[in-house]
Amino acid sequence: MSIRILPAHKRGSRAKDSNLDSEKHKQRTYEDRLFPASSATFRILEVGCGAGNSVFPILNTLQNSPESFLYCDFASGAVELVNSHSSYRAAQCFAFVHDVCDDGLPYPFPDGILDVILLVFVLSSIHPDRMQGVVNLLSKLLKPGGMLLF
Repeated sequence: MSIRILPAHKRGSRAKDSNLDSEKHKQRTYEDRLFPASSATFRILEVGCGAGNSVFPILNTLQNSPESFLYCDFASGAVELVNSHSSYRAAQCFAFVHDVCDDGLPYPFPDGILDVILLVFVLSSIHPDRMQGVVNLLSKLLKPGGMLLF
């Protein structure tokens, strides 16, 4: 099985044709208000970060880079574990519940702002028929030149 990652100029909108107006409204909403880490210059999303086995080493690396920010998405029980960890710093990390397979579920930030997306053991838990769609969806969140690591 091969997974293609489209170049930034070919990624297009996440919205389907029938939802273009709502997508434009959502993007305007982000422009009109701040979102978590809206002032950060370097942003990472870790998809499916579980109990934080990668989150906390990344946060320790970023502690001297206040312009950096880490988003984490995972299940509600894991969010509680990460938020209660002594190394969790809300100033540099935002943990939220999200299903990467649900292409209608918005992220708490606009498309095209992430520098890195990390997927450790995530694709292996997704049905092969849905993998390409997940990669396409995530690639739209990346800045031009951003990296998707799995």
